[in-house]
Amino acid sequence: MNYFMITDNDIKKLKKTFATKKDLEAFATKKDLRYMENRLVKKIDEIVSFFDDSIIDHEKRIKILESQNAAVL
Repeated sequence: MNYFMITDNDIKKLKKTFATKKDLEAFATKKDLRYMENRLVKKIDEIVSFFDDSIIDHEKRIKILESQNAAVL
């Protein structure tokens, strides 16, 4: 039977190899990712809605101007 002693150097190497609880706290959890995804989706919906409204209003103004020009001609 061979018995090996674990030295301080071995422990230092193991600390570099395995993540500690503190190391893992730096990573995002599934809950964090879902929250960020929901915020992004909400923000994208707001932006798309804003531009959709602007395009519709712009098209309405063009039709009004075209009808005014047709009346003048």
